[in-house]
Amino acid sequence: MNLYFRCSILLLSFISAFIIVSCSDNQKYYDVVNKNITAMETEDINLLVSTLDVHNPQYSSAKLLYTKSFEEFDYDYTIEEINVIEEKADLVKLEAIMSTKRIRKNDIRTNKYKVDYTLVGNSDVWKILKTEIKADI
Repeated sequence: MNLYFRCSILLLSFISAFIIVSCSDNQKYYDVVNKNITAMETEDINLLVSTLDVHNPQYSSAKLLYTKSFEEFDYDYTIEEINVIEEKADLVKLEAIMSTKRIRKNDIRTNKYKVDYTLVGNSDVWKILKTEIKADI
């Protein structure tokens, strides 16, 4: 096989895998978590609050809590794995393996956690009701 043909097959395999993952029925749930993480990484308070359900215990204090946190810390977040563990019409539970990397003040530390997300919503809109760190890994 020539190099061009092998590269073409590899590229098509990658594109196919990406399309399959992107078209997943669960993608709408994963998108909420990714949007939340993007908001934390970019320190966008309004975007972060937009991912939370009004019944989330952090909802009313989120702006103050995260503003202070953003002033003090800077993290990179990576979702290494995420799966639906329970799905009902208006409630979904996800389990994720997340790594966080603290990058401010020459203090680079990486931690890995098991995180449970509870989302509420309907077919159109999903929000985070609860985020619970279950364990250090």
